[in-house]
Amino acid sequence: MKVLVLGASGRLGRALLTRALAANCTVTAYTRHPAPLLTGDPEIRIFGGSVHDARAVDRAMHDQDAVIWAVANRPTADRSPVPLLYGTRVVIRAMTHAGAARLIYVSDTALHVHDAQGAGGFFRSVLGHGARRDAREREAAVRESPLDWTIVRPARLTAGPHTGSYTAVLEAPVRASPISRIDAAAFITSQLVDQTFMRQAPHLVSRTTPASIVPTRAVADRRDSRLV
Repeated sequence: MKVLVLGASGRLGRALLTRALAANCTVTAYTRHPAPLLTGDPEIRIFGGSVHDARAVDRAMHDQDAVIWAVANRPTADRSPVPLLYGTRVVIRAMTHAGAARLIYVSDTALHVHDAQGAGGFFRSVLGHGARRDAREREAAVRESPLDWTIVRPARLTAGPHTGSYTAVLEAPVRASPISRIDAAAFITSQLVDQTFMRQAPHLVSRTTPASIVPTRAVADRRDSRLV
């Protein structure tokens, strides 16, 4: 499978590159900051550019089978004055034109809800209103697209090790346990071929029992990597 990872030089993006390579995918990295990747695995094709640049996105999208969106999910995160909603629409258009049907979209909606709770939540809620609105609108754009999408809503990401211990649920958990980026990358890349959450938006959190995913209210045990 040919996979394009957007936001590839970020901490989650780099974990996704490693995981996709381990799954024998042909991997292309797309990022505004390609320099950190130049000394990495030579099998990774690297494109420099912004998700707001339609021509650059089109070039990277050529001949891809699937796309993982791991761009820092907050407006002007890349110092551009254009919110990421525009970049999301650019990517959807490019995928539709190129015939790349599968989109795994990593969203930060769950984090915005978490930040608005607890001590100081009111002030964070006011300051983050624009980011939350942009996140909701980006998810809506993905949902309305003709693509085979899955929106993944991870809890707060950490630098912890791979544990293989996580759960994905459709209903927002009352307490969202932080999850390591490596575990999150394992689940996200598994969705390239797993259709359990096709056109759904699971919340991803860590757990203390072996890795599982929950397509409904019931728990279904799964391996944390299903790519071939």
